[in-house]
Amino acid sequence: MSLTRRSLIAAGCLVALGAAGTAGAVWLRRDSPGPVRQEVVVLPLWDTYVSEAKPEDSYGKALELRTDGAPTAIRSYLHFEVPTLPGRLTGARLRLYANAPDRTGVVVASVAPTQWTEGVTWQTAPALGNLVAQGRTVEADGWVELNVAVLVSQPGPLDLALVSAGDTMANYASLESGEDTAPRLVLLTES
Repeated sequence: MSLTRRSLIAAGCLVALGAAGTAGAVWLRRDSPGPVRQEVVVLPLWDTYVSEAKPEDSYGKALELRTDGAPTAIRSYLHFEVPTLPGRLTGARLRLYANAPDRTGVVVASVAPTQWTEGVTWQTAPALGNLVAQGRTVEADGWVELNVAVLVSQPGPLDLALVSAGDTMANYASLESGEDTAPRLVLLTES
């Protein structure tokens, strides 16, 4: 018998989600034998954006995550804690909710290992690593998914940066915007 379960992890708490995201467990049963596949959804513990134009300002409580390439750079940072997973990792996606149209597609970069918090500023922001994924164009009030499996190898901290692929500002919902539109790391497992 094969089972599929969808879970949400926020601030270290595991909650099984119902069909419309309500609390409760949903187990889907198949008649054929096979592996158990699970989707574990992890919300960031914190997120923020930083602006080259205002290098000493912090935006950790903003309702949005922004990116821009010109005339001055803006980039966003997200911190996740990857839990111990109930099986072998088969995929990892970053899901972002667009507050406004993004005509170029946001880019995800790795972040140099360092300690940072929502109070980070442009001057104190961690250095960017490799660019790992670029999203598609998206309309306002739409979701975009980016494959970030290359960055998820074990339980523990995962820091990501969002950067602009062009010179137009992109605007995505932050953790502070609420659970319905918050960024999320979707981890796919099989056991």
